[in-house]
Amino acid sequence: MIKIFALKARDNFSNKVKEIYAQKNLYDPNNTKIFKDEAIILVSNGDSNQESMFKTNDCVVVSDCFISNRRKLLKNYDLDLFTENNELIASLYKKKGASFISEIEGQFSILIYDLTSKELFAYTDQFGINPIYYSIQQDNDFFISSEIKAFKNLHFFKKSLNYKRVYDYLTP
Repeated sequence: MIKIFALKARDNFSNKVKEIYAQKNLYDPNNTKIFKDEAIILVSNGDSNQESMFKTNDCVVVSDCFISNRRKLLKNYDLDLFTENNELIASLYKKKGASFISEIEGQFSILIYDLTSKELFAYTDQFGINPIYYSIQQDNDFFISSEIKAFKNLHFFKKSLNYKRVYDYLTP
């Protein structure tokens, strides 16, 4: 399973990055790749069988996905059969923009950071099999992860219950 974590901070975030790396139960620093551009940090910790991050001149893709219509997409967009999932996603994003997601079938959580527009896109499958958790903190930090435990042990992360979401969940 791939763990994805993104941090967007307007101020100095080097201490936060160090603390993220210090969470041994979340990330193995020897197996972690990092991409920094202005105030965006993407950290992924993938298994050894697949590349968890793909970077082009236009975007960075981090994902945990099983694309069930992969062969069809590779054929329709004239891509090589050995194209990795993240490369396929980057290619679709480049050709179709953010609407590319309507073509993907399967279970997935995808993070795309567009280097040109400086936008961060997060997608999950319609059933939430591969969930995405996010939080916006009071100091304008934005956190996103495929596992909620990524937030749990960070001392600078302010934990509070979103009562509106609890109400929405409990009422029909």
